[in-house]
Amino acid sequence: VRVRDVENPAREGITLEFSCNDPGGADCATSGYQVPSGKRLVVEQAFAHVVVPAGQSVLVSLRHPTILDSHYLDMQRQGTFGTLDVFTAARAARMYVNAGDTILAHASRSSFQGNLFLEVRLAGYLLDCGPGGGCPVP
Repeated sequence: VRVRDVENPAREGITLEFSCNDPGGADCATSGYQVPSGKRLVVEQAFAHVVVPAGQSVLVSLRHPTILDSHYLDMQRQGTFGTLDVFTAARAARMYVNAGDTILAHASRSSFQGNLFLEVRLAGYLLDCGPGGGCPVP
């Protein structure tokens, strides 16, 4: 979802949503978002939701595969619902992803048993970098 900031026309609001579902592996990675040419992505908030079989632990990160950088989310167990444990995270973030780079979400867990479901939402904005490749620092 894109929204233009009328106070600062160089900023274009954006919400990214990623998800993955793994029926029997130890981890899953979402498809990524590649920042368009002439833009810089500024991520201000990250939210995550994970569901795994009861008793498993999870680790969720936001990754920039092109620069090998990861930002981990502090997943909090919300409880056991039937045979499933639910984890969530909400974090203020200040992440910068340059034009041409990709950001994605990745989840790992402590067991190969059962299904792993990950959903991540990122909120922020795209900055216009202008000609010459220079991008303003927000």
